[in-house]
Amino acid sequence: MSASESQEGLDLDYRRTVTLDEIPPAGQALLTKYSGLAQDELLLHILSIRDRAFKISPYPCVGQVRFLGNVWPSTPYLETNYLPRLRQGATLLDVGCGLGQDIRFLVFAYGVNSSQLYGVDIQAGLMDLSYDLFRDRSTLKATFFATDLLDPAHDPTYSQLKGKLDLIHASQFFHCWDWAGQITVAKNVVALTRGPGSTISGTQVGSRDGATYAILKICANSGFHYRHSRNTWEKFWEQVGQETGTQWNVDYHEIHSSAVEASRSAWWAKNDPGMTMFWFSVTRI
Repeated sequence: MSASESQEGLDLDYRRTVTLDEIPPAGQALLTKYSGLAQDELLLHILSIRDRAFKISPYPCVGQVRFLGNVWPSTPYLETNYLPRLRQGATLLDVGCGLGQDIRFLVFAYGVNSSQLYGVDIQAGLMDLSYDLFRDRSTLKATFFATDLLDPAHDPTYSQLKGKLDLIHASQFFHCWDWAGQITVAKNVVALTRGPGSTISGTQVGSRDGATYAILKICANSGFHYRHSRNTWEKFWEQVGQETGTQWNVDYHEIHSSAVEASRSAWWAKNDPGMTMFWFSVTRI
């Protein structure tokens, strides 16, 4: 990827003009009913947080103000797996949680007890800023911790959570690395699972032609990431299982939507005509 293409990506990843109508209604409701903001405060508040967050991590989802959508209604395993177990006291970790909106939606929209919820991100500043975004520093009981899941061995919270988590939410997460990096991270995530029945689920960028593709270093430190097909995703978890002494049932659903089709023309997808996105759920057996 050339320097000009990299700059093009960064320029496109920051939207300079945003209107309130472009903020998802669910996100607006979260900020007014959960956080207590007035409707006429929303846009200025959101953009102020966005600008502060973009200085910490200039990710596309931050610059394009894509951190207030409620992912849960479109999640195929929400009603059949997550909510029944959370209502019985299961623990959930959101890996790569960023500004923590998925955790807040579980509390606000579904009544999940926040003390059951955990979030981890490499950027401590994003998680701290999330309290300013949602104005819940004194009320939210979720536990956030910052660590690099490529090498979390010396993090005390990570060590305390080993073998204690029932559900792991990994949305837009694994695709931040190449194959080798994904294997390392997956093994470290697997170490957190309680045992048979533990589930790791989420959504991510994939490709019908599973392979390594160039990407901006802000999205993947090596400048490359691996996009999985159904076949490579199954092989990936077979390797993870072999290297961790575990076994996994793998579920993979390609996402068909206008948003995915529109993404095919994005700067990061131009070199991959088979680019797609998929939901996955892997359950320990």
